[in-house]
Amino acid sequence: MATQQITINNLSQAVEALQGTKISYPNIPVTSPSLAPTTASVSELTASMMKSVELSLKEQASKQLQSKRIDQLLNSIPFSGSNSQEVSDWIEDFDDKCDQLQLGDVQRLSVAINLLTGNAKLWYDTHKHTIDDWITLKNKLTTYFKLVTGSDQFQLEQKLYNRRRQPNELAIDYYHSVLKLCSKVNKLMDEETRLKHLTKGLNPAAQLHMDLKKPGTTEEFFEALIKYDKWQEEEKSQRKIMTSSDQHRNISKRTMQHSVMQREQYSTNPRQQHNYSSQQYQFHYPKPGPTQMQYNRNKNYSGCWSCGAMDHYQYNCPKNY
Repeated sequence: MATQQITINNLSQAVEALQGTKISYPNIPVTSPSLAPTTASVSELTASMMKSVELSLKEQASKQLQSKRIDQLLNSIPFSGSNSQEVSDWIEDFDDKCDQLQLGDVQRLSVAINLLTGNAKLWYDTHKHTIDDWITLKNKLTTYFKLVTGSDQFQLEQKLYNRRRQPNELAIDYYHSVLKLCSKVNKLMDEETRLKHLTKGLNPAAQLHMDLKKPGTTEEFFEALIKYDKWQEEEKSQRKIMTSSDQHRNISKRTMQHSVMQREQYSTNPRQQHNYSSQQYQFHYPKPGPTQMQYNRNKNYSGCWSCGAMDHYQYNCPKNY
């Protein structure tokens, strides 16, 4: 453990040293003021200076890249041994980062042990007396956690066989996921078999589309799947527009039917119509108030109501005889 901690500390110190490195310019010889340099010597000095600056910039960029890679390695996702992680994926990613840094076996072992957590850390604590190098750790870790994470050969084949594209799964996600499973099951799997697995996971409509397109490679399959998804989106948009239009027509139709029913109901009910007319009549001709009635009682009328003459009353009107 002391050696492992020293390795981690050395890597951390290397990052700090690389981050603090500044570009150093080479010493350029200064000519004596009394001696005017020739045109040739000035050109040589300029070329030498530019070359040195270029080398320094390249060296600085290389150190910065190395520092970034060390940070990425030390901050890698730990391996916990849970069902959500596949040990083969984690080891492959870890080895790739170590290859970029050109780390040796001892350094890889030290960093890997510090990235183990949860069940994986408990497993290592139990078996660490049998592990002396990175190769041994990698092999034992793979053998044990293949069963735990479902990445043994039989389980991988079952995953590939049962793989189906989900309703909201993007074409690119489905495509790469299936190809990755194909590589895990058989790294030398031929193109025809990969195409069968890709097509098998599609819904019937998409499978029919692929039968019509007949892609010959996985790349052609991916292009056809992208076009199919775009066509599906256009169809969905058209259906939404048509549905909205139908709903609008139905609402207008129901409104018109309701108005017609009201008119028919009114015309087929004469009593209701008569009551309505009576109400209108009563509204336009209100009953006289008490003052008006008193005035009418006190008023004296003269003359005939029948002919309008003022010399007799109605009961003496000649028209009555």
